[in-house]
Amino acid sequence: MKKIASSMAIGAMLLSGAPVIKDVQASTVVSASSALQMEVQDLINRGILKGVNGDYKLSEHVTRGQFVAFIARALDLPKGEGNFSDVPQNSALAKDIYSAYSSGIASGYTATTFEPNKDITREQAAYMVKKALDFRGVPEAKTAFAFSDMGQVREAFRPSILQVAAYGIIRGNSNGDGTYAFSPKELATRAQSAAFVSRMLNLIEHQTPEAPAESGIAYANTGGQALKIYKDENTNASVFLTSVADQTELSYELVKGNDTVVKIEVNGAVGYAKRSELQLTTADKVKLNYYKAENGVLYHYTYTAGAGISHRIEYGAVPSALKEGVVYYSPNGHDFYTKDGKAVTTSYQYFNQLSVRTTSAYTAEELNSYVRKYMDPSNPLANLGAAFKEAEATYHINALYLLSHAIHESTASGSKAMNATALQKKNLFGIGAFDGEAEKGMHTFATFEEGIQYYAALLNGSYLSYKPGNNFFAGAQPGNKAVGLNAHYATDPFWGEKIGGWMFEVDSALGKKDFGRYQTGVTKEPGANFRVAPTTSQSIAYEYQTVGTPFTVIGKTTAPDAGGHYWHEIQSDVMGVEKVYLRDDIGVVVPYAGMK
Repeated sequence: MKKIASSMAIGAMLLSGAPVIKDVQASTVVSASSALQMEVQDLINRGILKGVNGDYKLSEHVTRGQFVAFIARALDLPKGEGNFSDVPQNSALAKDIYSAYSSGIASGYTATTFEPNKDITREQAAYMVKKALDFRGVPEAKTAFAFSDMGQVREAFRPSILQVAAYGIIRGNSNGDGTYAFSPKELATRAQSAAFVSRMLNLIEHQTPEAPAESGIAYANTGGQALKIYKDENTNASVFLTSVADQTELSYELVKGNDTVVKIEVNGAVGYAKRSELQLTTADKVKLNYYKAENGVLYHYTYTAGAGISHRIEYGAVPSALKEGVVYYSPNGHDFYTKDGKAVTTSYQYFNQLSVRTTSAYTAEELNSYVRKYMDPSNPLANLGAAFKEAEATYHINALYLLSHAIHESTASGSKAMNATALQKKNLFGIGAFDGEAEKGMHTFATFEEGIQYYAALLNGSYLSYKPGNNFFAGAQPGNKAVGLNAHYATDPFWGEKIGGWMFEVDSALGKKDFGRYQTGVTKEPGANFRVAPTTSQSIAYEYQTVGTPFTVIGKTTAPDAGGHYWHEIQSDVMGVEKVYLRDDIGVVVPYAGMK
């Protein structure tokens, strides 16, 4: 919760009408209506309100597109995405409109249009201002306020209007008897809009934050960069545990005696992050990520706070203890709890845990058939089954995994066709792309087959390579942010869930030939040694430091060793070694959802 500084001067009433002022310099006081001149001048000085040859046309009405642009510039919103039919990407206000839309501040007039040239009403403007304050985490005001004409206000806008009035940003027009009318359908002028935005900015800038709760929910707030998560309180170390995308939801605990770092947890990873790169809040003030079983499939619902966007991830089979339609929470994707924190079950997703070193039972033509039947038949993936199987044979990377990853990275959002960039660059896996800038540095290949070979070799040379100094090696499974490929391959905290979900989707459609072919397990202690033979006297093929790192079981010794221990025979996660062994007190087989 935050308090508003008492020195805040935001009490002036918002009046309608103001003259056109010409030849205004940034250092000059605007000769507008006395109630508005300070705010108008403020926005000019900030470079938000712009004129043509010194003419700011303050009495003219403001369009939806122009008002959204004022807010986007004022808040310096991150780049956004959208596809309204009346807002071409090359139009003057497209950048600001899509930034505000992606941030949840502005919405479309309809599902496909924005109406950027339609004059904005005072109720619409007030609604957007409240959305902007929510975006910046301004708490709700507690002062009650009322207008004589609230019956004319759209019901959906009423809470926002009352809040904006309580903040002191707007109090309406005097009725002359001590009451005020909001005049919701009145069109806002440029002068009025400048006052709205100026007062909004001053409110945001003059907040006095209270001490945050000892623990709660945090959002990465890095201005579009990845948030680095470190193993201890030294957040200036050159090596870090993992990283997550900006606006990722995390849980946090304050660190006693250190107000520069915060202990955080995100999808299995526990570490430390710079407090300056986090927005701290509490669970009752935000939308939380959750899991829900629907029609026999487990889905993960996630929410990007800064963009105001919800996502639904198909994760896999439903654990037997989870009830259809009930909301559950999980800090790592396998330990599930009710909203009140009661433990329900521990259940792993098979494909999320499966080593990509395994071989798929599907032929090249069967993989192609999935694309032809369930996706756009013209998608080039429909003819790349042979390339995936060749990479599987050469580089020991599962062909079902390769197809699933390619679908995830190259399929256009909301479509079943390949996206334009992947098609043009023959790049199925987004190789070389940067967060937030899909095409920057993205590799171009002569053929799709070349790109597949490159990607398989890349995995073997880095993420699946056990060698001194290679911090990328964290497991050969899709995994989460603590273990597996997701730990370092992608900043998306649920990339591993998405890849495993695609494997589940494709396998289910093709007859479930791959599901449950192996048992999977997890390590029970740090520094788990995987040996080339079932004895501690044999050399170590590789080791995993993180407890809970998955492994794929292909057999078990038939008799105990001298110490009374059996050994799991395991699919090796590194090239050059076919199988390895792990003692049964160091690794344990775990149940997966849907197992027979």
